[in-house]
Amino acid sequence: MVDSQLNAHSREQAIAQMSAGKIFDVLVIGGGINGAGIALEAASRGLQVCLVEAQDWGEGTSSRTKGIIHGGISWLENNQLRQIAKVANERGILLQKTAPHLVKLMPFIWPIEKGLKGRIRQLGIAFLHDMIIRAGVRGAVPPPRACGVKEAVRAFPSFAKSPSAGALRFFDAVVTDTRLVIAVLRTARQYGAVVASHLQATKILRDASQKVNGAQVVDQLQPDRQFRIRARHTVLATGPWVASSSLQMSPDLADKVHLEKGINIAVPRQAIRGSTGVCLSSGGHLLSLVPRRTHWIIGTDYRAFAGDKAKPPVSEQEIAALLEQVNEHLAVPLRRDQVVAAWAGVRHLIADRDHPQGEPMRWPHILDVGSGITAIFGGAMTLYRLTAERTVDQILAHLGKWQPSRTAKLPLVGAAGYTKLWNTRYSVAANSGIDSVHVASLLNRYGDEAEMLLAKIRTDPQMGQTIPGAQERLKVEIFWALQAEGALTLTDVIERRLMLGRRHQDDGKEAAPAIAEVVADVCGWDSAKKEAELNSFFARH
Repeated sequence: MVDSQLNAHSREQAIAQMSAGKIFDVLVIGGGINGAGIALEAASRGLQVCLVEAQDWGEGTSSRTKGIIHGGISWLENNQLRQIAKVANERGILLQKTAPHLVKLMPFIWPIEKGLKGRIRQLGIAFLHDMIIRAGVRGAVPPPRACGVKEAVRAFPSFAKSPSAGALRFFDAVVTDTRLVIAVLRTARQYGAVVASHLQATKILRDASQKVNGAQVVDQLQPDRQFRIRARHTVLATGPWVASSSLQMSPDLADKVHLEKGINIAVPRQAIRGSTGVCLSSGGHLLSLVPRRTHWIIGTDYRAFAGDKAKPPVSEQEIAALLEQVNEHLAVPLRRDQVVAAWAGVRHLIADRDHPQGEPMRWPHILDVGSGITAIFGGAMTLYRLTAERTVDQILAHLGKWQPSRTAKLPLVGAAGYTKLWNTRYSVAANSGIDSVHVASLLNRYGDEAEMLLAKIRTDPQMGQTIPGAQERLKVEIFWALQAEGALTLTDVIERRLMLGRRHQDDGKEAAPAIAEVVADVCGWDSAKKEAELNSFFARH
């Protein structure tokens, strides 16, 4: 296996390989969670694979989620019975085998509806959900159960009114979305995938028989650098952009694709009293309140959308509407000035041909949209591995090859030694001179690679300092973002490695100058380059 680290040097190596005329088995276009998963799946099954992403890794929908690894309760409420065991199985794989450092169990409560009919329906959902899961998955997650009013209020004292019928208590899991994307990508590189960000595919290439055989790409950081990538099979894993690419191959898809947007806001942890996540029904939609270490994420389910896919807006009206919905259930209403961040993610779904109204399919749909090219519609963070497995099954059939999938048992980068380190985290903190809170944060973000960050602090003690304006993060994390996680710009570091936009009302502006100093030192930037990067970041916010 090769070094998994992603940085400016590894990017140059990747571009050299891609542009050398080599014919890859698979070209993946799109570096979100689906594209990363497909690259890992293909590489681990012996295929020669390359992946290009037009922006930063996961910059599209994969960095704009609620961060929930769903186990299927909401799928069951929508009568998608066949999918529940598969969803729960994928959640169990992430929790127990592939990403225990990143994916964590989270208890949720769901107030039971008033009236006998509503209560029977809700408890029936819980019972059926547990029965389906336990038919195929055991041990990963405790079963759902009903809890009384006192237990529900003790877990979430912020209820405006005590749930008179009690609540349903169940477990889901949470993840920091971009950390999972980076871990999957780095594991793919470890297994031989050739990957590069900030490379935009501008044209799909065909041979004389009209079979797709690669793509023309342009380097977004050096626009005069353009080249062709040759591949036996191409995959479009471009999220909400997949339709526009696919329509070039299959014009009949025009009336079958649907764009949906999900809106999320973050408020400080102290703004809501509660130790558990909460699911709420409001106006026919589900609201999720997800507690994280420094903040709560409050989000809606996806709804129909038409607008800017690259930067989906969250309007003041949408924020106000979401606050109004959630405040119906809170004893102390949230104020607009408590919203520290708001973001939206979009996705394209394809119409279900078996549904009389042509409803869009929430389950990932893998579709050959031309000879030599496959497109991924829909998807979910929970299902990235299964989506990748099925996509590569399809590709192998096209290529006349076969190798079984291994990814259900492959630990992602950072996972292998995590449990041992977590169990000894207090001694790790004592030996490193870093407080236990920051050590725990490092372990839950970097897994066993936290040892490498701590080793860097030992050789350069200034790296153990907290970042001015972002005290929850250490300077060594800036170094690691550039050294190992593929960050190439100041914005990459602030927005998708340190994730300051979700925790700070100023989107990380206060911390940006201090972060820029470290980035400039690591990358060797002069003052003009540093100022240009700061100006670029501030212009986005």
